[in-house]
Amino acid sequence: MLRSPQVDLFLSDHVLFYPHSVNKSQLIERCVSVLLARRNLAASLGDLDSIIAAIDQFMKNVQVVLLFLALLVAFSSGTGELADAAVTAGELPRD
Repeated sequence: MLRSPQVDLFLSDHVLFYPHSVNKSQLIERCVSVLLARRNLAASLGDLDSIIAAIDQFMKNVQVVLLFLALLVAFSSGTGELADAAVTAGELPRD
């Protein structure tokens, strides 16, 4: 018969929080495993924070570049030369 994850969690918590049914070495082993799991979770969340910060900085840089290109297009409406340069950035001029 298969047990649900909730039953497994209850049984593992029961062993951890009711030490009269287990010996001292099992209790210490459970406490150490909980401590290691929490430490690993904290390290993973720290890595996630740094990834989110890097993505945030990248998106800010993309916004600055797009704003610069939009300003080039907006302020060159009279001649059209800067608008062409902004839209075709990176292309070689045609002769």
